[in-house]
Amino acid sequence: MFAIMTVLCFLSFNDTLKCTTQMSITPRKAKSILLVASSPNLKLQRKDKREGKENSLSAQPDSTDEFARDPVARAWFEAMFQLAELGYSDIECAAWVSGVPGQYTFDPWPRTGESDAISADRPPKPGEWNVHTHPNNMIPWPSTSWDGQDRNIAEKTGKSIYTIHKSGIWKFDPRTNQTTQLLDHSWREGVDHQMVELMVSFMRARDERSGIKNRIETAQFAYSKARQSGKRKRAAWKLMMIKQALEELNLVELAVQEKLASLRNKIEGLGLDNAVAVGPGTAQS
Repeated sequence: MFAIMTVLCFLSFNDTLKCTTQMSITPRKAKSILLVASSPNLKLQRKDKREGKENSLSAQPDSTDEFARDPVARAWFEAMFQLAELGYSDIECAAWVSGVPGQYTFDPWPRTGESDAISADRPPKPGEWNVHTHPNNMIPWPSTSWDGQDRNIAEKTGKSIYTIHKSGIWKFDPRTNQTTQLLDHSWREGVDHQMVELMVSFMRARDERSGIKNRIETAQFAYSKARQSGKRKRAAWKLMMIKQALEELNLVELAVQEKLASLRNKIEGLGLDNAVAVGPGTAQS
């Protein structure tokens, strides 16, 4: 058991994709967000409350935002939107993003299957901002009422927060207190669907890996309790579950890396440079 625990302590399964691109322009009730901070996780969770109008709202599409115009970023928007079942599901998708125009790093949050909520697997690092989907039956722009957690996250990071909705791509800038629609309902047009398919496949593999890691943690806890209480048979059963899950984890990890390589090759094939980050904020060329 000691050997298994040692392996788990040194496993690292954070993958992000940093994409360097040549910039090109290609054509139930309103709810707010509640942030629940539990070290080290963040949770985006909706609660029923009418959205305030305290900030300046501009519904006139603004095509000057370089992040929203980036072709790889737009492919990520579409991939996240597809995983959110095109906005028809209450299950959201989110990601931390960092970088500069034409060179963005995306670190998607593992989907937790929570209804009207999604939890981050880590807090934001300096310079990162958030992008996430909003269901079709929710306000399309970031929640910016006095207790809106889209606003709170934006103010915490000091960066704009973006939302993906069927009506378009929206941004709230905490520095100007301005909410702007960056792209209208036609934002999905012109997206590279082969790239999107690879992104979706990559994120699903990461979700599967996250689920297995959670199973291992649960089994480890149960194993420890069984050992402490002298329940040898139960402890042996939990140990067997841990071993099986570790084998699954190794296979899924290979799949994650293969899908990441395929996505990188696709972007390179378009004549765009990119780098793969082994861990958030650690890029390798």
